[in-house]
Amino acid sequence: MLRFFRLIRKKLVEEQRTRQYIYYALGEILLVVFGILIALQINNWNEGRKLIQEEEFIIQELINEFDKNLTLLQRDYRGNKATLDATIDMMEMFLVEREDLSLDHLDSLLVTLLMNTSFDPSTGVVEEIISTGRLSVLRDDSLRYLITQWPSVLLDQQEDIEIRSMHFQDILLPAISRTVPLKNSNRYFDFEFWSDSYERVQLSRSAFKFDADKFFTLEMEGYLFIHSINQDYILMNDLNTEEYINQILDRLKEIN
Repeated sequence: MLRFFRLIRKKLVEEQRTRQYIYYALGEILLVVFGILIALQINNWNEGRKLIQEEEFIIQELINEFDKNLTLLQRDYRGNKATLDATIDMMEMFLVEREDLSLDHLDSLLVTLLMNTSFDPSTGVVEEIISTGRLSVLRDDSLRYLITQWPSVLLDQQEDIEIRSMHFQDILLPAISRTVPLKNSNRYFDFEFWSDSYERVQLSRSAFKFDADKFFTLEMEGYLFIHSINQDYILMNDLNTEEYINQILDRLKEIN
């Protein structure tokens, strides 16, 4: 009888130990699971922090690039506006009596008309983040859309610049050169718009005379008018592009 009760007690003790072992094993498993979850959470936090830091870096680089582009565009607008004004003033000279013409004024207008400007933006940062897929780091959907459309905005502007260049180089400039001694406008050239250090060499006056009869023609007036229209399109593009840049900068600085 005593042996029977001894076996029962022994079995109970062994069962108690088994439960304790199970509890212990479960505890270890839970600790391992919690450890893995914590490690994953820390890793995710670190990766998230890296992405945030990269986003902040990209945003600052974009701000620098578009601030620079805005300055370049505003300078381009001023140059194009001056060219348009000179073209209009030259067309107004067609209404002036020949004896009242000022050839010096004509020479000064020709200088401004000859110095067409075009927007040459910096695109390195945008091209790099698009080509490498880093654009996805930017969490703002509207900003990503504005950045992806930027090349298209520049393409639209470039098309009108090329149209103006073709008309100016192939039609207007040859026509002016056949009737006006362009060399006489040399004294009005000023490259301070592009450079603070470059100095242009002064030339003697041309031996040729201005041919008013050949210059003041219906054909020349038409060429100048088309040039003015081309300048209108470029100026409109400048204003639209400026608005687009400001949209991007406002969004960037708001996020930053």
